[in-house]
Amino acid sequence: MCIVSTGGTFEKSYDTLSENMIISNESVIPEILTDSNVKYLEVRYPIGKDSLDINDKDRKSLLINLQKWGFERYVIVHGTSKIVETAKYLERESKGLVVVVTGAMKPYHYCATEASFNLGCAIGYCNVLKKGVWIAMNGRLFSPNNCVKDIKTGTFEELV
Repeated sequence: MCIVSTGGTFEKSYDTLSENMIISNESVIPEILTDSNVKYLEVRYPIGKDSLDINDKDRKSLLINLQKWGFERYVIVHGTSKIVETAKYLERESKGLVVVVTGAMKPYHYCATEASFNLGCAIGYCNVLKKGVWIAMNGRLFSPNNCVKDIKTGTFEELV
C-alpha cells in the first residue's frame, strides 16, 4: 500500500512571512505514521496543491503516477473542496486498484486528531476493501457518487 498526498488543508501550515496558510513543502504523513508506529507504508508527495487548484490535468498526472508506481492499494490525502471530483475521476479512469481518498477540514498542524483519525480510517478501509474508489471522512466510508461535503457542519454526508 502507498499513501499519496496531493496537499490540501491536511498539509497546510501558517507562513509568518506571507501571513497566510500555505501547503508545506514536506508532507506531515511520515510524522503521523511514525507517531502511530506504522512502518510498512510508502509515502509519495507528487502535487502539493490546495484542492481548489486541482484540475483534470493534475488528476490525470496522479492517475499516471498510480499506474506507474505499481501498488494495488492507495490512500490519497486530498483537499476536501474537490475530493469528490477527484474520486469520481479516479473511479472512471482507474481499473483494478483499491483507492481510498481522505482529507481533513483542519490542518494537521492545528488539529492533529482529525487528520490522523481520517488517515487511520482510510488506511484501515484500504486494507480490507475490494477494487474500487472510496472516500473516507469522519469515520465513514462513502461512494464518490453518493456523498457531499456539508460546509455548515464540516462533515461529509450521504446524498439522500
